[in-house]
Amino acid sequence: MNIRKKYDYTEQKRKFRQEHRVELAQYDRDRHTRLKREVLTHYGNGKCACVRCGFEDIRALSIDHVNGGGAQHRRELGSKSILVWIRNNNYPDGYQTLCLNCQFIKIVENGERNKGKIPTLTNKSDLQPSLIGLNE
Repeated sequence: MNIRKKYDYTEQKRKFRQEHRVELAQYDRDRHTRLKREVLTHYGNGKCACVRCGFEDIRALSIDHVNGGGAQHRRELGSKSILVWIRNNNYPDGYQTLCLNCQFIKIVENGERNKGKIPTLTNKSDLQPSLIGLNE
């Protein structure tokens, strides 16, 4: 019986990751940014921009579920990234690129409130001073 001793790479990996953690963190950030740009461009009609207002700063762009249901979808995915899921599922229909302002406006307009945590304000006069901490 020929039994070979397996080399334990765990310690070697741990040491490498410790010595190169800054470079590895930058690599992960760059990879995430490339994936985000790719997905946002696909759902932004070929442009990495909001489909409603044209805003282009990637830091404030996100994927929106056209028909709502994003919170439930995130719960189903668990810790998986929506961006990875979209790419792995060949860019399914039902998503769009929106800036965070347009996404919030869409939530209010469509009544996609998250169990009352997002106030329904349709115009500035609806904002009560007590809601923002101002007592008159």
